[in-house]
Amino acid sequence: MKDVFELNGKWTLTDAETGKTYAQAVPGCNYRALQEAGEIPDPFVGLNEKADLWVGERDWIYEKQFELSPAFLNFNKIYLAFDRLDTLAEITLNGRVVAKTSNAHVGYEFEVKEFLAEKNLLRVKFSSPINYVLERQKSLKCPVNGNGLTGIAALRKPSCHFGWDWGPVIPVSGITGEARLVGSSGGRISEFDVFQHHGEKVTVEVRAAAEKPLAAGLELVAELISPSGDKQRKSAAQSGENTFVFEVENPTLWQPNGATKRTEQPLYTVNLKLLSGDTVVDEKEKKIGIRTVELDLSPDEYGENFAFKVNGKRVFCKGASVIPFDSYPSRVTAADVERYVKIAAECGFNMLRVWGGGEYGSEIFYDLCDRYGILVWQDFMFACQGYPFFDEEFSKSVSEEIEYQVKRLSHRASLAIFCGNNEIEVMSMAWIYKRKYIASAKNFFYETLPALIKKHNDFTPYVPGSPLGAGYMKKNGSEDVGDTHLWAVWHGFQPIKFYRKNYTRFCSEFGFESMPDERTVVGFLGKGNLPSLSDEAFSAHQKCKNGNEKMKFYITENYRLPKSFEDYVYLSEVCQAACVADATEHWRRNAGRCNGALYWQFNDCWPTCSWAGIDYHKRYKALQYQAKKFMNPFTVSIEDGDKKFRVFALNDRIEPQEGVLTVQIVRFDGEVVFEEKTAFSVLGSDKKVVWEGELKKFGGRKALKNAVFAATLSAYGKSETKTVLFDKERNVSLPAANIDVDVKVRGTTAEYCLESDKFVRCLRLKTAYDSPLSDNFFDLLPGKKVTVTGVVPEGVDSKDVKKGLSLMHVGLMKPCGSRLSEKLFRLKTLADPWNLLNYVWYKFFM
Repeated sequence: MKDVFELNGKWTLTDAETGKTYAQAVPGCNYRALQEAGEIPDPFVGLNEKADLWVGERDWIYEKQFELSPAFLNFNKIYLAFDRLDTLAEITLNGRVVAKTSNAHVGYEFEVKEFLAEKNLLRVKFSSPINYVLERQKSLKCPVNGNGLTGIAALRKPSCHFGWDWGPVIPVSGITGEARLVGSSGGRISEFDVFQHHGEKVTVEVRAAAEKPLAAGLELVAELISPSGDKQRKSAAQSGENTFVFEVENPTLWQPNGATKRTEQPLYTVNLKLLSGDTVVDEKEKKIGIRTVELDLSPDEYGENFAFKVNGKRVFCKGASVIPFDSYPSRVTAADVERYVKIAAECGFNMLRVWGGGEYGSEIFYDLCDRYGILVWQDFMFACQGYPFFDEEFSKSVSEEIEYQVKRLSHRASLAIFCGNNEIEVMSMAWIYKRKYIASAKNFFYETLPALIKKHNDFTPYVPGSPLGAGYMKKNGSEDVGDTHLWAVWHGFQPIKFYRKNYTRFCSEFGFESMPDERTVVGFLGKGNLPSLSDEAFSAHQKCKNGNEKMKFYITENYRLPKSFEDYVYLSEVCQAACVADATEHWRRNAGRCNGALYWQFNDCWPTCSWAGIDYHKRYKALQYQAKKFMNPFTVSIEDGDKKFRVFALNDRIEPQEGVLTVQIVRFDGEVVFEEKTAFSVLGSDKKVVWEGELKKFGGRKALKNAVFAATLSAYGKSETKTVLFDKERNVSLPAANIDVDVKVRGTTAEYCLESDKFVRCLRLKTAYDSPLSDNFFDLLPGKKVTVTGVVPEGVDSKDVKKGLSLMHVGLMKPCGSRLSEKLFRLKTLADPWNLLNYVWYKFFM
C-alpha cells in the first residue's frame, strides 16, 4: 500500500540576510516570489535584470508547516521526494538535517520516517549560487567563460541562468519541481526498466525488482498493452530482479514525424504492478514506441556518414535546438510544453536538440515528443566551458546525474542520441594554458561518460560532443565527417547564401538573429522607453556582441534600410527566414551527403533579440511560418544557379509521392514570361530534379531583374508555391501593389482572402490577435487568390477583424538613407576589430 502527501502549494520564503518573509508557491523560485510580492520589478522589462541581481547573491530559506494523520505516520517507510531542487540546498525536517544537495539536474528522494511527527516543519535553505561559484573559482581556476560568470562550470545548475548570448543573468534558487511525501507499506517497486530487441522477432523485455522479498506473499505483474488495446500479462513471485519477455507480433512501428501521414505515433503501454493478493501495493507505467534507431558513421565517397536510421531507413533530420522555455522554470506549464512541441510537429520538424547549456526536458516534454514523432537529440548538460572532472566531489555528482538521466530517458521512443557536450572541443583551443581541463574533458567524454551510459543503456547512439570531428580536437567543423556548427553567416558576416558552399554531413547548429514581434519589443522596453536600437533598455535585451550592428549589416546588404522601427523589425525577421530556409533547402537537396539541418534556435526563455523562430510570448516570427514550407515532408525546392535553375522534388515520406509541378516566370506587373507543367513521381525518402532550364533562354538574370521565378507543387488536394527573385531585393523595383482583402468570420475562425494586381514580396498580415495564422510572410503572385485562416475571439465580426488588420511587404519599405551611406555603414561595421577577426576567421579558416 502507498499514499502520497503533496507538499506543493503555499510555503514561506525568507531572506536569510534580512529575515524578511514572503509568500512562496511550490513549484517556484525566489525571483518569482519576490516579483509577485512587489519586492523586485520584472527582470524581463527595461534595465531591471541588472537591478535584480542581488537576489542571486543572497541565501534563501523555504519553510512549510504541515500535519500528518496517524494513518500516514503508520506507513513502514516514508520518503521525502523533490523532482527538482535548484541548486545548493540544505534540507531539515523538524530541526534535523535530512540531506544537502548540489545538483539541479537530479531528482531526490530521502527516507524520513524517523524525522516525522504529527506536526512538522520542513525547511530548505538555498545558498547563493553566485557566491558559491566565486568561492569555488578561487581553488579550481576554471578557464574564462565567454558566456557569463567564470567558474559556473563547477556548479551543476543550468549554465544559461548566468547569462548567454541570448539570455539574461537570472540565477534563480528554489524548489522548482514538485515536492511530496510518499508513504509505503508492504513493499515497493525499486527497479523498472524496459528494453526492446529486434531480430527475427520483436520482443519487449521488462526488468523489475521490489524492495521487499516477494516471498512475503507479493507478486510482480507486468502487462504490455498495444496501441489497439490488446494485452499480454506475465507475473513472477521470486525475489530479486525479475525479467518478463513479451513477443510483439506484427508490431505497429513508431515513425518520425513526416515519415507517414500520421499526426500522432502509436505507443505501447508497459504497466508494472506489485500485488498482495488483489491489492495493488505499488504501480508504475511507461510508454514505448516499437522502433530501431541507429547512427550510421560508415565511410562513403564523401568521407564518413553521419546519418540517423529509424527502422532501417535513413531520416533527414529537420528541426532546431531547444533552450529552457522560461527563465523562471516553474512558470512553464504542461500546456506551454504541448504548444511548443505541437508547433514543431505542425511545422514539419522531426527532431529537437535539447541543448547542453540549459536543462534536461520534463517528463511531459518527452511524452509529447514520443506522441508526435519528434526525435530527441539529447545533450548532456555540459556546454562551452572547461569542467573540473578531475575534482572528486564534482565527478561524483556528475556520475549520479548521468545514471539518473540515462535510466529516466532510455525507454523513450523519441530518444535518438546521447551527446556528451556542446562545443567544448572547439572552445578548448582557448584553454591551452589550462591543460588539466583539456585532458580531463577528453577522458570524461571519450571514456568515462560512455562507460557510465553503457551500464544502463548499450543501444542508444552516443557521440562525445557536438560538433563532432574525427577524434578529440581533430577535424572539428569538417564537412566530410561528423556534425558541424556553422556560423560563417551571422558571426562571420558571410552572405546569406554562403551555406550553399558547404556540404556538411549533418548541421546541428546554424542560424541568424532577428528581432521579436514589435509588440514584444514594446513590452520589454517598459514605460518611457522609445522603440529604438540606441535605447539603453533595448540594448539590455540584445545579448549578442555587436548584434544590432549585424542585423543592420544584413538588412542593408539585402534590402534598403527602412525609415520606421516597425519596418526594421519586419526586415530583420525576413532576413532570418531567408537565411535558414536557403540553408535547409540546400542541404535537403543534397540529402544522402548531408543528413540533417537543426537551426539555432527554436524558442526564447525571455523577451529578447535572438535566433529563435518563436519569441518568448509564442508569437511566430517569419522563420516559424517559413519552416512549415522548407521542412514540409513533401515539397519542391528551387536551386537558382547563376546560369541554370533546377527544381527538386524533396520527399521525406517513406512511401513514393507524386504531384504536378508548375514552373512560371512572371514579371512584377503580372505578365507571364514562361509557364510549364510537369507531372512527376519521387521515391520514398528520396529527392529528384523535376525541372531544369538555362536562364539564357529567357535573356539572363539582367533581363529578368523585375520578374519572379515560381515553382508550384500541386499534390493530394493541396498546393504550395516557392519563389526566388533574379536579384537581391535591394536591387529590384518591387511594386507597392493593390491588394484586395476580403474577411469572413465563422465562429472563432477568420478567413482572409487576398488577391493582388502585382507581385507582392513577403506579405505579412498583422492582426489584432496573438494566435498564429495558417500562413504569413508569403509571396503573392499577381491575380492569384490566397486564403489564410486564423483564430479570433468569440463575438467579433468581419468588420472588427478587418479594422485591426494591416499589411506589410517589401515593396512598401521606404529607405531612410542613400545606398552609399548603407555601404559605408557595412564597411565601418566590418572594420570593428572583433567583427574583422570573425570575418577573417570564418571566411578563410572555417
